[in-house]
Amino acid sequence: MPVPVPVPVPVPVPVPVPVPVPVPVPVPVPVQVQVQVQVQVQVQVQVQVQVQVQVQVQVQVRVRVRRCQTHPRMSLRRRKRRARSSTGRSR
Repeated sequence: MPVPVPVPVPVPVPVPVPVPVPVPVPVPVPVQVQVQVQVQVQVQVQVQVQVQVQVQVQVQVRVRVRRCQTHPRMSLRRRKRRARSSTGRSR
């Protein structure tokens, strides 16, 4: 009797299941914005100061009658008056 040759049974080949590929999400790139602001401020300050100073000075002058050292009873005013009037005259 012929020996039966084993017939290869077809083994089911696994079918590759499609794996979902992740779609790349756009990452926000930081944008460098350079803003140059030039502010020129011209301030013209005109200060007009009007100072009105009212000074009221009350001076109280006390006249001191100085006595002459040689003649203590005679004041300097009388002595000057007599000296002025007696210029060029004989007493």
